[in-house]
Amino acid sequence: MDKILCFLDKDDEQKIHIVNQMLQSSEPMLERKAFAASLDMSNYRLNKLIEEINLDLQTISPNVFINVTDRHIDNNEQLKYGVENLLLRNYFKSSNAEKFLLSLLKNDQIIFNQTFRGYGWSRAFFFKEKKKFEENMMYFIGLHPSEKNLRLFIYNLYDYFNVVPDVQIPEVQRLLDRVLQLDIPRIQNDLVFSQKISILIIISYFRNHYNHRVSEDYLWLAKNPDNHDVLELFKQVLPENTTRASIFIFQTTLEIGLIEPTHYPIEDLVRDQKSWQTIHTLITDYMENLTFPFSKAQINNSTVREIYTETQRNYFLTERDYSHASHYFSSVYPQTDFHIRQLLALVNQEIRMSQNHLYHLYFRVVILAMSSGLDFQQDAPIEICVSFSRGYRATNWVSNNINAFTYLNVHTTTELSNKTDIYVSDVPLDHFDKPQVIWNSPTGPQQWYDLEELIRQVRQNKFNPK
Repeated sequence: MDKILCFLDKDDEQKIHIVNQMLQSSEPMLERKAFAASLDMSNYRLNKLIEEINLDLQTISPNVFINVTDRHIDNNEQLKYGVENLLLRNYFKSSNAEKFLLSLLKNDQIIFNQTFRGYGWSRAFFFKEKKKFEENMMYFIGLHPSEKNLRLFIYNLYDYFNVVPDVQIPEVQRLLDRVLQLDIPRIQNDLVFSQKISILIIISYFRNHYNHRVSEDYLWLAKNPDNHDVLELFKQVLPENTTRASIFIFQTTLEIGLIEPTHYPIEDLVRDQKSWQTIHTLITDYMENLTFPFSKAQINNSTVREIYTETQRNYFLTERDYSHASHYFSSVYPQTDFHIRQLLALVNQEIRMSQNHLYHLYFRVVILAMSSGLDFQQDAPIEICVSFSRGYRATNWVSNNINAFTYLNVHTTTELSNKTDIYVSDVPLDHFDKPQVIWNSPTGPQQWYDLEELIRQVRQNKFNPK
């Protein structure tokens, strides 16, 4: 379970854990006792929390409902449509942590005032919850965080739960309206960009209002970055010392992936010239010595810059487990995965990164590989012979459906040879010792699922990195 969930109230944290475990399970029906045991809670506690989840779902997703019988929990497909994110957002907005964050922003400290009295809190309850919040915050950013880390902590917390601080600042709204009209090479759509930039600007507005300054040591972006219009807009709303605050927002949009770095001169993006040269040499040397997965034609400053820029981003708060997603790619494209991991290990020797940061960098390189025209047929394709006695139409139909599995890296043919890894037909072969898939009747979802699983197993057995 993500450590960041500690900022939710205890019951809500456990409810998210229940939903998360249900989403990770492929079983359509979960045995209730066994599921409760896996969560380390009693049957009574599990039932009570599921009842509360269903009540919560009525307000945010009325058509979704977790059905519980005497012995089973129905792990229905409806849960898979963004329900967890909706619950996360709802629970954070009602959490004590969000109340403390708003107090910190608006008052420059967490103080027991009329707002908390309005929640019906006693002074004793306030200080107990405040201590818990500060201990959790200390886990992420230490006892005496820098101004940079404090701002990024607040940003990451709101961003993780997909919530914008509930403050009404007309100047900020006017600024956002103008920012969205600029020709900025953003990565996300307008709604996502607007939400994320709103959080950043609100935080900077309040922190600057109380005269908190980000150290110039952190402001690695050149003082005159490429897009002057953005800086000028930020200056119009941020009180005092606006150049420094504006540069902080601008470079943070690059670090968190809001703005595409490839549109800006490399001299504006490099924090440390020595580290840039080291990483540049390391990456180009490694890739040039390979005939696979990258060719020399695919290596250029843009590729290296994207990898380098990713190493400079901040992922210190978001601790989600991405291992399952990287495992999927490695099982489908094992040789590409092998070389990418080798490259990342070398980069990590020069710029130490957390495991979470390495996962982000891994997927960045995967995207670069896939978008660079890499010939994945070099990566141990699975050869499948398809031959049906009902004629070429049946054979073509099955072949076309298998070839649609582009994410599985397969190649179909009608000819059987010593290269064949899997044989798919309605007629079994007596003297063929490779896996055979025999379909004597029209196929359904289960048959295609079984074929996918077989392809993965065959690939794992076939691959041996050189």
